[in-house]
Amino acid sequence: MVFEDRQYQIDCEDALLKDVLASTTDNIIHPLVAIPTGAGKSKIMGNFIYKLLEICPYYNILVLSHTENILKQDHEAISSFFPGIRIGLYSSGLRSRSIEKITVAGIQSVHKNAKHFKKFQIVIV
Repeated sequence: MVFEDRQYQIDCEDALLKDVLASTTDNIIHPLVAIPTGAGKSKIMGNFIYKLLEICPYYNILVLSHTENILKQDHEAISSFFPGIRIGLYSSGLRSRSIEKITVAGIQSVHKNAKHFKKFQIVIV
């Protein structure tokens, strides 16, 4: 089943994109999105990453979470936006150490191995 994007989701994605693209080395912007349960956080995140990579294809994107359930959910959701493209999953609890252009990772796993994550331009928590 395919769901149409809701206007608030599109507005959120566009505002995020605008803020991220407005960041400079002198003025780094850290946007925050607060969306209630069931409002489509995964869909917003997937669409945002897709739109960002259309404009900045050289960016590497790291998606962080603190629980295995959310890591699995994020990995599955992002993979559905990029069929045929490998999405990394880096989590000791999930026994995976895959780092790709787009990587979903556990906060503690990244903290313990930060040297492996220097190439990421965008971090989504």
